[in-house]
Amino acid sequence: SGRLPYVTVNLSAHQFHDPSLLSIIEQSLRSSGLEPDRLVVEVTERVALLDVGESTSVMERLNALGIGVALDNFGTGFSSLSYLVHLHPRFIKIDQSFVRPPLETVYNDTLLETIVALGSKLDMTILAEGIETPAQLGRLRHFGLELSQGFLFSPAVPASDAKGMLGHALAD
Repeated sequence: SGRLPYVTVNLSAHQFHDPSLLSIIEQSLRSSGLEPDRLVVEVTERVALLDVGESTSVMERLNALGIGVALDNFGTGFSSLSYLVHLHPRFIKIDQSFVRPPLETVYNDTLLETIVALGSKLDMTILAEGIETPAQLGRLRHFGLELSQGFLFSPAVPASDAKGMLGHALAD
């Protein structure tokens, strides 16, 4: 695809609602040289919904800077589809409980397919978490999912190893 990888940063509730968040991010972008559109800030659905008004304001400011916002663990909190209209995240990360359900049923597949279609219609990028097998990846690709993460691709690695992996990926 030729696209550079994203750098994703998970934020706690305290970090996401910290008034100095934007200035910290702007300073980090300046010092690292990372383009804002390559940064994705991840916040769990629960954290975003603690204060929808404030979360909407923070997400709008991040979007104005070109920074992507991902709703992590989508579908596991007290979500309402109406919140997607208010928050309008650029990314939705489907929780691994949908990818690896205790019991695979047609209902689970229908939910996965619907979430992927909904994201596409709302111009949001959908990413699935927790992919462990080629069969899981194949099922999600069948539904039109383009991005995924999990142990099928790599276990969690230290930052020092990630640098080498990124260098290798960029050379390909």
